[in-house]
Amino acid sequence: MHLQQDNITSGGIQHHQPFDGYKSFLDTSTAHLRAYVASGSVASASSSQFGGAHHSQQPQQGPGQSSQSKWEEPYFDDTTPTNVTGLVGKSAYLSCRVKNLGNKTVSWIRHRDIHILTVGGYTYTSDQRFQATHHKNIDDWTLQIKWAQKRDAGIYECQISTQPVRSFFVTLSVVAS
Repeated sequence: MHLQQDNITSGGIQHHQPFDGYKSFLDTSTAHLRAYVASGSVASASSSQFGGAHHSQQPQQGPGQSSQSKWEEPYFDDTTPTNVTGLVGKSAYLSCRVKNLGNKTVSWIRHRDIHILTVGGYTYTSDQRFQATHHKNIDDWTLQIKWAQKRDAGIYECQISTQPVRSFFVTLSVVAS
């Protein structure tokens, strides 16, 4: 990956295209996550859908039913960046845009140690650098990592509490300023 200094914004964020090996890394790390999710700690059902953004599955339409259902399942916005670069010592912002959330909950999970960081607006880590904010006008759930460090680099999962759970993965790189 080639980093150009002029592409780093004052907020310390740079967006990239997905890198090679992303899916293979997820394939090896999701076995741990599936066991964790199946235990009921995050949601009561395990997701067989890993490796990127997943969209709603519309209910099957029977004979005589309208093609437009009365409800829609939550889904991730395709335009959300999957790769973010932050600067050491600055805040890094990981975005997760969820449409049609309804009564479901959005959680952020750090893959390195399968640590639940936030659930809804609540933070479940003693590391006070992590905070989730919800921007209702754009259906965005942003994970802020204050004073980012190189050790914060890695894959973070934005998860919707559907059954099965739906996941969107963001890869954070942290570079010296």
